[in-house]
Amino acid sequence: TGKMTESQKAHEALEQELNSTILGNAISLEAAKAKALNPQIVQMALMAQAKVEKTEDGKRIIRLYDEFGEELVNPKSGKPMTVAERIAEMKVSQDYAFMFEGARPGGGSGTMTRDGRPDFSKMTWEQKLAYERAQMFENRS
Repeated sequence: TGKMTESQKAHEALEQELNSTILGNAISLEAAKAKALNPQIVQMALMAQAKVEKTEDGKRIIRLYDEFGEELVNPKSGKPMTVAERIAEMKVSQDYAFMFEGARPGGGSGTMTRDGRPDFSKMTWEQKLAYERAQMFENRS
C-alpha cells in the first residue's frame, strides 16, 4: 500500500516531464516575445520560481513563487502573476535587464551601454556570472 507500482512510477515520471515541458515552452515563448537575447537563459532563471499546478477541474496552470514560497501577485490587478508579467518585470530589473534586447533597467544606472552591450563596471557579481553563463550557453549552441 505504501509502495508505488511500476505503472504509478511511470505515470508520475510522465506527469513531471509534461509539467516541465509546459513550463519550459511557456517561459521560452514569453521570453522570445520580450526579445530575450537568449530565451533559454531566461527560462533557467525562472524555472526555480515557477510550478505547473492542476486546478480542481484538471486544467494545468503556471504559478510563480518568490524565494519564500509566497505566490507572486500582480500589484495592479491583485491576481496571480503570469509568466509574461514576470518577464516584463525582469526586463526592467537591475539584475536581469541585460538578458533582453534594448532593455533599460528602471531607476538609476543601468547595466547596459548606450549601444546595448553589457556594462561590466555597473554589474553586480551575480549579473556578471549570469552573463558569463549565458555566453557559455550561447557558444555551445
